[in-house]
Amino acid sequence: MIFLCGTVGFANENSLPKTLGEKYESWLNLNVSQWEKATEHFYKKLNTNLFNHLFESEEVMFVWIESNLEFTNFNSVEEAKLHWNLILDLQRQEFYKNSTIKITSPYSYLVHLQIQNLIIEQKISDECGDNFKKYSEAHSEIYANQIEKLYGEYKGKERDERFNKIHLTIEKNDFIRMNNCTSYFRNCIGI
Repeated sequence: MIFLCGTVGFANENSLPKTLGEKYESWLNLNVSQWEKATEHFYKKLNTNLFNHLFESEEVMFVWIESNLEFTNFNSVEEAKLHWNLILDLQRQEFYKNSTIKITSPYSYLVHLQIQNLIIEQKISDECGDNFKKYSEAHSEIYANQIEKLYGEYKGKERDERFNKIHLTIEKNDFIRMNNCTSYFRNCIGI
């Protein structure tokens, strides 16, 4: 699995539709791989160092956003949640269009963006970055297999309560695995 951690521009803020509903609808009409661009946009709006704020779950991330809204570039926690759900919807659409792709978790992608930026900014050793990539790719493989199985079994039934429970469990476990990888990386570089 390859992580593309470059800085891809999502869109000029001024060119985006004004209301959350319009944003959501316009983003849903985007092409394949748009979930990565939407995740990069979310990362920029989150405006925090993920090493200082390791989120244990989506809920913890949204609580942090709500408590620190003035430090983020979100207008509200509802906007952040809408954006996060958009990322998940875009990813699911991409999988349904091309089920041979390997899915990466949005949180994993966020962490990879942070690490890529840190490596570029601080010229961190290749050993730390390479080991992080190796460990996180193994964890991402677990996520990909679980989510692909879930999408395959519940295609067309994504609003099912059981689907939602399983999906939340997969996401929460991914947050925990990525936090372990991030903790390793922090120790490796001495922060």
